[in-house]
Amino acid sequence: LATAPVVGSLPSGDMLVRLLAPRPLALKVEAGVVRFTSQRKDWRLAIEAVPILRHLDKHRICSVSELCEVAKSEVDERRVKIFLKELLMNGLVAIVEP
Repeated sequence: LATAPVVGSLPSGDMLVRLLAPRPLALKVEAGVVRFTSQRKDWRLAIEAVPILRHLDKHRICSVSELCEVAKSEVDERRVKIFLKELLMNGLVAIVEP
């Protein structure tokens, strides 16, 4: 149910997302990718995800528009929203209900 508002659509800018990782992310950047382990999964993502992941890791709860702003020098807003949708669908972040 937590991902129901974004199934079939992208997250809206005013939506809040929360990082579900129980511990800080140990990000390792190598060969154009960022790697880390969380929730018994080995994650391997494009290097453009680093600013978003670092911001989420530091603040734990962020708005989608805040994360778009953090990443704007690397990727456009649509790609950030697609990335966040993937994180939602894979259980690394959840929507914070008002």
